[in-house]
Amino acid sequence: LAAGAHEMGQRQLGPGHQGSQNRWRQPGRQGPVMADQQGRALGAKEVIGRDQIAPGPKPLETQLWAGAIDAVGGKPLDDLLRSMQKRGVVCAYGNAAGETFTTSIYPFILRSVQLVGVNANHPVSTRGSAWRRLAAGGDLRPRNLDRIVTRVPFAQLPAYCERVIAGGIQGRGVVQF
Repeated sequence: LAAGAHEMGQRQLGPGHQGSQNRWRQPGRQGPVMADQQGRALGAKEVIGRDQIAPGPKPLETQLWAGAIDAVGGKPLDDLLRSMQKRGVVCAYGNAAGETFTTSIYPFILRSVQLVGVNANHPVSTRGSAWRRLAAGGDLRPRNLDRIVTRVPFAQLPAYCERVIAGGIQGRGVVQF
C-alpha cells in the first residue's frame, strides 16, 4: 500500500478524511514542488514534508493522524507515533530509515496508539483474500499503479540503484529477471 521506502515513505489518514489517498509524506530527497505535483497527480488531497509530521522534540506532538502505514522505520516512525491521534494505529513493515527507533511510552499509554508489525514476506497462499483483492481486477487494486511502478530490467539494475542512492527515483522499482 505504501508507495516505496525512500520515495513516498509513509501514508497517513488525517482527521476527517476517508480512504488511503488523502495525505502523503513528502518523498525522501525530492524537492517539495516535485513531491507535491506527483502526490496530487496520484490523488492526494495534501502533500506534506517530513519535517511537518512531528516538527518538535516533545514526546507527544499535535495529534494529526488516525492511521498510518510506515515503510521506513527509524526516526520517521518515532515522529509518526508522537503525532498520532488517540486510539490511532500505525502499521509498520519497512526499515529503510533504520531497524531501530527511539520513542517514549507516552503515545502508547496516554493516547492508546497501537504499533502493528506487518510481515510482507508471507507466501501468497497465506495472504488470503486481501492479496486477491489487490491483484489485477481486484477492488483494492491501487489506482495509478502504472504511474508509480517502474519496471527495471535486471541488466540495468546497477544504474537504477545508483539513481535510488542519489535520490533521483520516485515510486517503486520492480526488477524484471
